[in-house]
Amino acid sequence: MSSKCFLYCNATMKEQPINPEMLTQRIAADAVQFVKDNHDNPFFLYMGMPQTHTAMICSTKFCNKSRRGIYGDNVNEMSWAVGEVVNVVKQLGIEENTLVMFISDHGPQIEECFHGGSPGPLKGGKATSWEGGIHVPSIAWWPGKIPPGSVNHHVLSTMDVFPTLLALAGENNVGKQGTFLDGIRVDQLFAENHENVKPPHKILFHYCSKQLFAVRLGRYKIHYYTQNVEAHNYSSNCVDGQPMGDMIANMDCSRATKQSPPIMFDLETDPGERFQLEASLHEDVLTEAQTLIDEHRKTLTPVPQQLGNWNDDLQPCCNPPHCKCNEYDDSKFQQQVYKNEL
Repeated sequence: MSSKCFLYCNATMKEQPINPEMLTQRIAADAVQFVKDNHDNPFFLYMGMPQTHTAMICSTKFCNKSRRGIYGDNVNEMSWAVGEVVNVVKQLGIEENTLVMFISDHGPQIEECFHGGSPGPLKGGKATSWEGGIHVPSIAWWPGKIPPGSVNHHVLSTMDVFPTLLALAGENNVGKQGTFLDGIRVDQLFAENHENVKPPHKILFHYCSKQLFAVRLGRYKIHYYTQNVEAHNYSSNCVDGQPMGDMIANMDCSRATKQSPPIMFDLETDPGERFQLEASLHEDVLTEAQTLIDEHRKTLTPVPQQLGNWNDDLQPCCNPPHCKCNEYDDSKFQQQVYKNEL
């Protein structure tokens, strides 16, 4: 593991490089302790899991246990960690006053073959604006508020989480007074009669870097730029489940193809984006989308590019020049974690 991968606790670096076998236990243990320390007051916990991202990691309790291989091992360990946090919420008796949301930030990295996951019938994967790269499931759990077993098919954005939590916390001026937010509050979808709620979004914007690649307008998906999906061809790029090379480079934003006129798909009948619609027969949809894009762009303020400015002098190092440390007693910690199940 590279020394560029390190673990902080507050402002103190605890581990460099990280021990991937112990990472999930540390995250889960810290999250459980946070809930215990704050359950008497309102709290917000963001638990960013390392799974199921490449490179795959897992502890001895979960490695080589799943029939799905290393990917399945990662899913199982992630499920265990989330379960530990949910269990402590139940044990403390605060489940009816706690909203838990589980969301993925992008689709599978399918060019990694066995390690990458599957988009099912959807086209593309991570780093593309095709549905396989951006259309992910989510789960919300709130006993007493969200009916158990209910399913909602409205398309939302992860950017809706922020304004939704603000609204639930009592902030009534979300998105008002000249403040533009990319998301909207969607807590109305948690209600028992959520089937009668209208789709909360008129349009969704899908960017690659600063370039608008596609929009979702109702049932329609309109692509203005598209990435090459040949990099996601399992038969040519995966041998014995292993990738032939680093194909993520094919997903570079600068290598996209401009579509003029834009290409359209009806996602209700064609979620795999395989059959293009005739643009001339849907000029009203294209016109409406352009009007909404123009309105959207008026709310944007250009800022300097924040990515790609790497500086080795700013790389954290716990004990220069060695950059190696571990303040944990791993054997003791692992025994305590699995003995007490956190």
